[in-house]
Amino acid sequence: MLQAVPPTIVIQKEHTRIIDSNEVPQAKLKTEPGPLDFSEMADAVRLGTAAGVQEHKAWQLLSLLFDGGSQTPSSIPKEEEEQWLAQDRKERLSRFWQSLVFEDAQNHAKEAATHEEKALAYLSCHSIADAVTTLFHASDLRLATIVSQLGGDAAVRQDMSAQVDEWRKMDELAEMDEPVRALYELIQGNCAEAEGRTGVGRENKASTFQIASRFNLDWRRAFGLRLWYQSMVDEPIEMAVAQFADASRDGKEDVKPIPWFTEQGLDMGWNDSQQAQREDLLWSILKLYASSKMDIPTNLEDVLAPENVSGHPLNARLSFQLFQMFYSRRIDPSEEDDRIVGMPTFRGTVSDGPIPLLSSVNSTNGIEQADDPLIELGDKLTLAYAASLHTAEHWTTAVWVYTHLSNAAMRSHHICSLLNQFSNTYEIVQSDPVYDTLLKLSIPQQWMHAAAALQAKSDGDALRQAAHLIKADELQEAHEVLCRSVGPNAIISRHLDPLRELLGGFEDGRTAETIPGWTQGGQIYFDYIHLLDLTEQRNPYRPDDKLNHDIHGLLRKLQQSLEKVATDRWDGVSLEERVALSEIAGTVANLMAKNKVREVQKYNAWR
Repeated sequence: MLQAVPPTIVIQKEHTRIIDSNEVPQAKLKTEPGPLDFSEMADAVRLGTAAGVQEHKAWQLLSLLFDGGSQTPSSIPKEEEEQWLAQDRKERLSRFWQSLVFEDAQNHAKEAATHEEKALAYLSCHSIADAVTTLFHASDLRLATIVSQLGGDAAVRQDMSAQVDEWRKMDELAEMDEPVRALYELIQGNCAEAEGRTGVGRENKASTFQIASRFNLDWRRAFGLRLWYQSMVDEPIEMAVAQFADASRDGKEDVKPIPWFTEQGLDMGWNDSQQAQREDLLWSILKLYASSKMDIPTNLEDVLAPENVSGHPLNARLSFQLFQMFYSRRIDPSEEDDRIVGMPTFRGTVSDGPIPLLSSVNSTNGIEQADDPLIELGDKLTLAYAASLHTAEHWTTAVWVYTHLSNAAMRSHHICSLLNQFSNTYEIVQSDPVYDTLLKLSIPQQWMHAAAALQAKSDGDALRQAAHLIKADELQEAHEVLCRSVGPNAIISRHLDPLRELLGGFEDGRTAETIPGWTQGGQIYFDYIHLLDLTEQRNPYRPDDKLNHDIHGLLRKLQQSLEKVATDRWDGVSLEERVALSEIAGTVANLMAKNKVREVQKYNAWR
């Protein structure tokens, strides 16, 4: 079963810091106190599934090629350090590759029809001793002795090559079994095609065959032959990669490095029309390593296409992680050169001529492509992986994934969309673990309140909607809700405390200047509540001139505002708002009448 958020994501999160970029959170892999190594990812992979086993191998190979890990002995001169490190890396790759193909080679050896084919099977996992022992048991001492020299120097290879050419000229190849011929080809350093001979008579004809396909070797064992027997001992890894790539290009090697899921015939849940073009991730990693050192065509967009990595275009988790780790090393100015993964990309149009490794991820229309193909690729993988996490269980991880987008507008759009979708799953309080997670991701609280306002609107809770809109600093929208719903409902129901509390959020001098229509909307409700509060403070036995003066001022202000509403926008006012404003007007009229009576009584008393 597909694991959307495996332990490798947890490890990556721990090595990620969130920075504030244009007031929008953005993720960056940490480089201090040390960068995230591929070996840490390999250690975190769960091996309970076939996909997990294959992913573990990919991280292991990346670690071997790019994590370094070897210290040059002090006895090695400075000018020889680079060569020593290259040789050490090749030896470690050799051991890794032996473990990779060992089981298949052993099973092949058990089923081999002849001793020579059994010896060949052993050689396909670099077990020369077992191959020699097998030939000794078959009493083929001469061939056993020669096989023991496999991977030898140029002189041994040249001698065997001359010997095979002589046998070909003398029509003696036809007398040899193909497994024997294959062994002689390996001894001379030829791991691809065994050239035959077309003689005059049928008995002099010898077939031409590709060694790997003839003996049912998969691409891993076919590549291992190059690593162990074709490239010279002192030649670097990229030489073996180039030899396999060249043989495939020239048609001398017909065993293709197909992905493991294709090789095993697994149904990945979709119909891949380009299945024949997919390549195994391990081979792609080898090509990325070699492409930075030699002219080996490869394209990162093809390498990291989810269809190529996981077998399904919507399963982009591993592709996303690989890209982020590759790219973080690329842009880190303090990173060592031999730890940086090559990231070759192609950009072109059809008019540029046939391109054998044209991207299957991006459009070939140059106008639609971003200026930087790496940024475009990273964004596409980020969007693909995040989209698979839009669930109640994993949506906060999707938020984290979206922080990896290159553009601030894209990050804010997708994160806010997620907050809107799942705002009903948490509360904006310190005790809520989801809220705490969002804070750790540096998600602005204004975004959370905006999402909560949308949820409140969906729930039909206008008061809560307006309160969250204020905290989201969306005062104009909050004002509209106040005038349309909250204010009228409070006036009509005479339940004024919630309205009083809500109006407090509009203070701090941000109203008339920043909210269009405030003087004919929210200000009326604000002044009305203030008026009621002041009238309640009146004491008929202790007249307060200042209090009376303030009340009179509010009455005049409300009268002018209500007259303005009646003149300018009464036709557009809803029924509820009309009722509320009419009630406010009635209260104002009554108070003004009472206020005039008091003024007359006061005048008579003075007189």
